[in-house]
Amino acid sequence: MKNRNFKNALLGIALALAAAYLYVGVIGIFVAGNRGLLILFSAVPFVALFYTSWVVIPLGAALGMLIPAVAYGKSRGMAALYGAGLGAFAGLLAVVCLISAYGLRWAGGLLLYSVGAYSGLWVGAYAAYRAKGQSLYR
Repeated sequence: MKNRNFKNALLGIALALAAAYLYVGVIGIFVAGNRGLLILFSAVPFVALFYTSWVVIPLGAALGMLIPAVAYGKSRGMAALYGAGLGAFAGLLAVVCLISAYGLRWAGGLLLYSVGAYSGLWVGAYAAYRAKGQSLYR
């Protein structure tokens, strides 16, 4: 593996773990309002990372290596759209893996929609960032 691919994979893993950590806070805000942010200072996000790391880490590495190639030569808006599509697909894939592994059938619908949209947002923003040097308004 090239050195650049390795760095992109590590960056993708770091961003995926940060997004997974903050996802717990986003769910906390939807459930308890602004007080839901306090959940980020508890052990809950680390437990969630522990149980989801076997899916989050490989998907983060794959997206970290794939997004620079997808964003290359595209405008920021088009790169964001491609990235959002890839991120939503990866989020749905992650949820399907987690539902089948842990038997989370009762929360399947909520997880599918929220994780798909959330990961699409994160990956779309990363793809727009990687399409640097090109104007957002053409």
